[in-house]
Amino acid sequence: MNGRKKQVILVFYILFSVLEITGELFEVDWLTFLFKPLLMPTLYLIYVFQEGKKEKLIQLALFFSFLGDTFLLFSPQDEIFFLLGLGSFLIAQSSYVITFSKDKKLNNFPKKYIPSVFSFFLVGIGTLFYFILPTLGDFTIPVIVYAIAVASMGITATLRYNSVPSKSYVLTLIGALLFIVSDTFIALDKFLFNENLAYASVIIMSLYIAGQYLIIKGRR
Repeated sequence: MNGRKKQVILVFYILFSVLEITGELFEVDWLTFLFKPLLMPTLYLIYVFQEGKKEKLIQLALFFSFLGDTFLLFSPQDEIFFLLGLGSFLIAQSSYVITFSKDKKLNNFPKKYIPSVFSFFLVGIGTLFYFILPTLGDFTIPVIVYAIAVASMGITATLRYNSVPSKSYVLTLIGALLFIVSDTFIALDKFLFNENLAYASVIIMSLYIAGQYLIIKGRR
């Protein structure tokens, strides 16, 4: 029965996602305002009805992702909502970091590759900040803190190798990477392109929606 319920809810998740992205693509604000806040509650229901244990930190991540989505709807009107959204996603990312850290066992990951994992994500952050740092202004410290959390999520997701089933590892890692790329586009669009990057919102939401789903799918 739970499997059927999950399938029905997944259909709604896909439908809400398509409608939200359609709103972003064609700048139909009411579609975005209506369906964006429904994404994470729907994904939460998918998580509840899928097999496996239900982790409070994952539920916390989804709740604060919902808050982040909602706050960012109002960020064009007032920058405080951008900071509230950033703070909400910081808690969500931190929840994922702690969860992934509990999964991984460093002695199972090839030690010779650990420095490469850290270097990959740190170089990625460094490259991003090379371009956006001069434009951050008052957002410098919050964005740096958030970027560290995002990189930590990527690192901990990668280091789960050999500590979890291969399907869980691949789904979660791809999901985390999509989430990271989505956040990267947010930073580029807001701070480098002054919110004028073509199709930025469509790219951001497409990657985010897929990333969050794959992370949740990987918790089975």
